[in-house]
Amino acid sequence: MESQEQSPAEKPREEESVDLSQWAETPSSPAPVLTYGENWPSAVWLVLPLFGILFLALHFKKSRKKGGAAGVASVLAAGSLFLSASAGWAQTDDSAGSRPVTVNEYNKLLKYTKSLAEKIKTLEASAKAGHAGAGTEETVDLSQMGSTAPAKPQSGSPHGVAVGSGPQFKMYFDLNLLSRPGVNDLTFDNFHTFLMLESSPTPEWSFAFEVNPSPRYFELSYHKSPRLEVRAGKIWIPFDDLAPHNIFGGRVNVSRLSLGEAFLPDLWTDLGVAFKYRVLDSRAFTMDAHLYTVNGFGSGGTDPINASASLQDYPSFSDKTVTADNNTNKAFGGRLALKLFQKLGLGFSFYQGRWSDEESEPYGMLMLGGDAQLRWKSTELRAGLITMNVDIPAETYLRGGSYVELGQKFGKKDQWKVLLRGGMVQPDDRAISVTDQTLVGATILYQPGFIQYSLEHSQDIQDIPGKVGKSFTNARVVIAL
Repeated sequence: MESQEQSPAEKPREEESVDLSQWAETPSSPAPVLTYGENWPSAVWLVLPLFGILFLALHFKKSRKKGGAAGVASVLAAGSLFLSASAGWAQTDDSAGSRPVTVNEYNKLLKYTKSLAEKIKTLEASAKAGHAGAGTEETVDLSQMGSTAPAKPQSGSPHGVAVGSGPQFKMYFDLNLLSRPGVNDLTFDNFHTFLMLESSPTPEWSFAFEVNPSPRYFELSYHKSPRLEVRAGKIWIPFDDLAPHNIFGGRVNVSRLSLGEAFLPDLWTDLGVAFKYRVLDSRAFTMDAHLYTVNGFGSGGTDPINASASLQDYPSFSDKTVTADNNTNKAFGGRLALKLFQKLGLGFSFYQGRWSDEESEPYGMLMLGGDAQLRWKSTELRAGLITMNVDIPAETYLRGGSYVELGQKFGKKDQWKVLLRGGMVQPDDRAISVTDQTLVGATILYQPGFIQYSLEHSQDIQDIPGKVGKSFTNARVVIAL
């Protein structure tokens, strides 16, 4: 801060003008004055610069550990404050005696000091962030690992993916104590042993895969822009509101709970490439378009009408154990997902492809689906419908499924949730078999942290001769990190 002084020969001294370029303007008004100089021991003004030098030395040593230009800048800023204050305040005017300091000037100086302190904190924070990105170990927040979505972009990132995100593990394991009379009267069982690794080494690229010698899922994602994403690998199929299992039939479609062949794979993934484009993006309305091409389903299923038919004459909808395609025709599909006011979601999906072997006649399938979600506060309503037209030698048959689910959270921090579900599946409309299901049920869940506890009961109300396991009760513990 510079002071402008008049010579003794000029008019009597007026109040000192102050450089307010970085201070907040305050209206001047007559006020009492504080005096210093001959009223304070002169030794104070001699010692003050020494304290400033000592502060600079300690701060510089600390800043060297932090590294970066921000640390040096903070030292210089702090030094300018100490030196300018001690040099300016130590001045005395022999001709004029002690010079007064107004209360306004004193308040402004306090404001400037606080402002400078905030700037120093900001610079130090920037230095820490820069140094962490330069090779120090990154702290992983496990509480944020429950989502498969890419990390939120950092400020300035043009592509919507966090820069330099280190590897992050996701774990999902469960233990079940279930009763299903006629199938398992009472047994411990395990449905999920899932370990996944995710990493985003650059703003554009991210990679995720299941840690398994034969991974059911691995995916390389390229974010060309905030609107366009390209995925390649054994990718998730964007059909319906999968999360990640489908609930067609009114229950999570785990294949081991099926009395016959699964309606759809436990994890619907396949080798191929997918594109996602954000068509519309506003607070009130968003629209995402998905397109993909994959190997598709293959042969190997059992015909419920003709048990002696060859496995090559009926498609299989279970998890694929063979990675190579059985024909040169590639399946393709798409999905249009709309969201209104962050509450109402609507989805339309399709899938088309050949399932028969290359040396056989070309037989294919067409799937169409629609889904809707309504979410408000702690309540969620979901519903979905799927229909399939499947060609086989000499004829065509239909497959279909549906579900409806009502969820209500309650309790402290919404740690409790009640689910009411219902739905049906019909794997082949040419026959009524034990694989046809019409389920109704309820689940209560409690999740105080990374462990979830639940109790579920469902009942198959479709009475078919020979069907067993219509009642299902399950006490479950899930560990998700």
